Amino acid sequence: MEKDIQNTRIAIVGAGHIGQALLTAWIDGSQGAAKDLTAKNFVVVEPGAEKREMLRTRYGVECLEQVADLGACDALLLCVKPQIAPLVLADLAQLDFMGNTLVLSPVAGMACAAIEEALGGNAHVIRFMPNLPLAIARGVQGVCAGSHATEADVALANSLFGALGASYWVDEAQMHAITAVSGSGPGYMAAFVAAMAEAGAEAGLDAQVAEALARDTMESTAAYLRETAKEAGVLCKEVATPGGTTEAGLNAMEAAGFSAAVKAGVAAAAQRSSELGAAK
Repeated sequence: MEKDIQNTRIAIVGAGHIGQALLTAWIDGSQGAAKDLTAKNFVVVEPGAEKREMLRTRYGVECLEQVADLGACDALLLCVKPQIAPLVLADLAQLDFMGNTLVLSPVAGMACAAIEEALGGNAHVIRFMPNLPLAIARGVQGVCAGSHATEADVALANSLFGALGASYWVDEAQMHAITAVSGSGPGYMAAFVAAMAEAGAEAGLDAQVAEALARDTMESTAAYLRETAKEAGVLCKEVATPGGTTEAGLNAMEAAGFSAAVKAGVAAAAQRSSELGAAK
């Protein structure tokens, strides 16, 4: 039976960038499950006293200092750094209600099986790799289910993730690539906008105007690709008319190693995700 989202108790362990982005999307948002979620649905575990006070003030949520103080919850978000995840999982394993709790984990590189084992072997785990635009319901996340996740678990995850943006269910073997493309992608996109803005300023534009142009052009191009369902390579060829300015610019970028640099970056991020997983 699908869980009544209004009565769902959700714990968020760790209030870093992703933890806070999730709170923003679910409490402030109006898309999907966010319409029915309020601060009363959430409890946050955060060791920092100043951050706990900020969270209470900003979101109105209940805050706890340590995992041991948690009470029963329907879903638990494991929003901690990969390096400390094993320690947090060891504390969670001591809680008697964890066998009935859906664990949603965005921990980079950490497999569902590793989380299941740390929690006693039969934990209900769904792994996801989000990105920061989820805070404005424009996130992109890859999702995969652990071996003990039920249909009800998947339904609850879909309900919650529906408030965050677009979700893509994949085989777990693809999660390193998901991490490298969409998880780290906002960083790449921001770096490209920054480089375009700097180049625009060097070409004579006001710096703020150059950044706005680069940002808005990226956003409008993505929207155009989505709405027309046109492949990126096709659009690239359409814009780059022979002998024109776009062709000149693309040729110069490619000569400077543009495609190779992007592929190297994605490969490095995927490799790092794999390394983080192997280090558990």
